[in-house]
Amino acid sequence: HWKYRIAAGEMSLIAGEGGLGKSQVMLWIAAATSNGWEWPDRVGRAQLGTTIVVTAEDASETTIVPRLTAMGANQDKIQIITSPKVIVRESGKEVFVDFQFLRDLPYWERLFDLFPDTKLLIIDPIVSYLGKGVSDQKNDDVRSVIEPFIEHVIRPRKIAFLANTHLNKSLEAKSVKHRVNASIAFVNIPRNVHGVLKDSENPSVRVFGQIKCNNAPDTVQSLKFTLES
Repeated sequence: HWKYRIAAGEMSLIAGEGGLGKSQVMLWIAAATSNGWEWPDRVGRAQLGTTIVVTAEDASETTIVPRLTAMGANQDKIQIITSPKVIVRESGKEVFVDFQFLRDLPYWERLFDLFPDTKLLIIDPIVSYLGKGVSDQKNDDVRSVIEPFIEHVIRPRKIAFLANTHLNKSLEAKSVKHRVNASIAFVNIPRNVHGVLKDSENPSVRVFGQIKCNNAPDTVQSLKFTLES
C-alpha cells in the first residue's frame, strides 16, 4: 500500500506516547488513500479506495471528521465505525450489547463485503478489540486473535491493516521496539512497526520512523512532520 512502510494484505503497527500524533498520522494515511495521493517519500501513490476507521477513543463528529476535513480527505471513501457493537438476545435473559472483536470473523467479512474496494483498515487502539478474556500481556492470547484475523480476513482481500498502540515508560528497554506496550507479539506479528517520537532537536517536530521491518532495505529513511491547528 505504501512501499516499504505499509504492506497490503498484512498488519502494520504505529506505536508512540500519547498526544504525539499517532492517530493524526493514521488519518492522514486514510486521507491519502481516499485521494490516491503520492506518498511524501516519492515511492509511488496510495492505492485509491475505501478506508474503514474503527476507533474506541475518538468521537467521529468532534475529532475524526474535522481532522479529515482539514487534511482534504475524500470522505465518501472513508467509513467511520465507533466501537462496533452487536445486540445479543438470548431466551430468558436480558438483552445486552456486546463489542465486536477481531475474533468475530463473520462480522468483519460481512463488513468488507459491503465495501469491496476497501484498501485500508485502521483500528485505534488495537488492544480494545482483542476480546473478553484475552490478555494483551500474553503472547499466545494476542496471536490467537490477530493471526486468524489476518489470515482469513485481511490477506484474501489484500487490505492494509494499520493498528495503533502505546509505548511503555520502561527505562530498562534495550531498544524502542521493547517499549511497545504489552506482549512482544504486537511487534512480532506486523510486517512493519512504526514509531512516532519527538524530534530530539525540535520538540515541536515529530519523527515517523520504522522500529521493525522485514520487507524493506535498511536504508529506508524516517520522515518528519508537524501538526497544525
